[in-house]
Amino acid sequence: MLVLQVHYNTTERTGEWDETSLDLKLEPSVSTPGTLLTWIDPEAPASLYIPAGAKDVEFTFDEPVPAAARLHFAGVHMHLLGNAGSVVVERAGGGSTCLLDVPRYDFHWQMLVPLETAVTVGPGDTLRVKCAYDNSAANQPLVDGLPRTPADVAWGEGTEAEMCVAVLYVTPE
Repeated sequence: MLVLQVHYNTTERTGEWDETSLDLKLEPSVSTPGTLLTWIDPEAPASLYIPAGAKDVEFTFDEPVPAAARLHFAGVHMHLLGNAGSVVVERAGGGSTCLLDVPRYDFHWQMLVPLETAVTVGPGDTLRVKCAYDNSAANQPLVDGLPRTPADVAWGEGTEAEMCVAVLYVTPE
């Protein structure tokens, strides 16, 4: 099964039509196909809040790893106010493994980053996702060519709202 999700930035109206295409090929070296997981804080829709004008707002959530797995790629997803993000595995026995640190997040760059070596996780480990936002007047997106006026922003799927999501490519352990 394949699920394709395409995000459109509706605040930048260019009048151009979408010409998305997709070519797929499973490499012969792939012996165990994996799964693309989106890791979302179940409380986020109610708890993510970025006040108008606030420059440094952080949102962090921890979720337990439910089963043993190997992580191969990691990404973080926010919208237009996101400016930094990270994904870290907090180990059950102590210590941590940083999967991804994006100090200068850009909404227009939403790629999964291959990990140098696959990282094994298991029950007892916790995934910590951190997102940072800048809702100051200096960091507003352009709407019809003009900077948007800062407004309170909450969780939502639209480009004008925000998210804090980890995206992982996982194979069974």
